[in-house]
Amino acid sequence: MANRNKIDIENFDMILQEANDNYYSGRFEDSANTFEHLSSMCVKMELYEDMIYFIYRALVSWSSINRADRMIKIYQRIGLFSIKLSSQLAKQVVDNSYDLFEKVEFLEIIAKNLANTGEMDKREHVLIELVKHYEELLDFDNIDYIIKKGYFESIISLLEEINDPTRLTKFKSSLAELICKRGDLMLKESNFDPELVAAQYYYEAADYYLAIEKHKKYENLIKKADRLSKL
Repeated sequence: MANRNKIDIENFDMILQEANDNYYSGRFEDSANTFEHLSSMCVKMELYEDMIYFIYRALVSWSSINRADRMIKIYQRIGLFSIKLSSQLAKQVVDNSYDLFEKVEFLEIIAKNLANTGEMDKREHVLIELVKHYEELLDFDNIDYIIKKGYFESIISLLEEINDPTRLTKFKSSLAELICKRGDLMLKESNFDPELVAAQYYYEAADYYLAIEKHKKYENLIKKADRLSKL
């Protein structure tokens, strides 16, 4: 077990001995309750790995007497606790890290956890922070097209959930421009059927322009793509 300097070791060991005695003598209800108590003590002392061990011992004890009702409640409690603990530890990583990729990774975990626990107001704050970091990633030099496009798509998805139409329009327009430039690049390639490949990019970009009601750009791209498709 983890270091238990913070707790009354003598008292803890006495309770643990009682739990083990109950278990090995077949008093499973008593052992289960005692192991649950030990797990609660571990939570207060932030000894989370020990807490999981004693929860496991409690589950085994309840299982020995077919108390599915108690096992269900433990699973529910430990599930919610684990999600909250996951967010707490992830937040510590975010706050202490200078690695932008790591920040994004763990903010995504926090956002998913908050969705699972229904804490949508807190989730919105995390999504706003995620958008900011994705914007910072877009500023990196020499980003591969697929990766950069993925950043744009992530930002757009987040802004749709946050319901920020102004910035949503801005990033959809920027993504359309990125895709158009990719199409232009394909036309300069000597690969097989560059016109058809470029046309597919223009069609994709046109859809983004249509979504933000930039009809003139949409129509021009569609005409360009149609012309290339017939070459």
